[in-house]
Amino acid sequence: VSISDISVSAESIHMKAMPVGLDKQSMQPAVFNCTEHYIVPVLYSAVPDIPYFRILGNMLAANSNRTVYMIDLDSKLSHKGKIRYTLCTTGTEICATLEGVFQETVKRHNDTKDAMEAGLPKPVYPELILMINDMYGLFEWLKSNEMLRDKLDAILKKGRTDFGMHVFVLQECRRVSAMSMRIWYSRWPDHDGLWLGTGLSMQSILKTDSLHRETDYGE
Repeated sequence: VSISDISVSAESIHMKAMPVGLDKQSMQPAVFNCTEHYIVPVLYSAVPDIPYFRILGNMLAANSNRTVYMIDLDSKLSHKGKIRYTLCTTGTEICATLEGVFQETVKRHNDTKDAMEAGLPKPVYPELILMINDMYGLFEWLKSNEMLRDKLDAILKKGRTDFGMHVFVLQECRRVSAMSMRIWYSRWPDHDGLWLGTGLSMQSILKTDSLHRETDYGE
């Protein structure tokens, strides 16, 4: 699936109707409302064969008005070919990105608070997307940097969709519960998210009582 197949232009692809695959029955783009939750989980039980997270990142970054960072410690994913997002794989890159996103979170929080206290409309911010491959692994890696670990916690707890901010997390489902004691974990959706591959019925992270129709994903 290319951008031209689903939209007239990349700028017309909105977070409220982000193409995430193809509907098997209609063969039309399946869309997902990414604004209902600040954290959007992309889960799997076995490593998917397709480079889905990279495809999703390129889709999100296709809009030039969006800033998309992808954190992939030690390049666990394949990032071959053209990428539109800002890729962060080294310790230096990851630290700089988390510091920058933290500072932007604080700024947007304070600017919004000041506007509301002054009786002014909420500011409208350019969209900022943080994509993380293996949040569990990232927190483990940050054990030696408590200050930056706290800043990642703050990004996940204090960020909001009305700040124009969204977080996408690619995570093996069995690792999710290991993060349940983090201060932001209550924001992890238990009904809405994306599931890659088979095994949905074998997991308990996403409740399956209100599933949408099965969809196939691809480029």
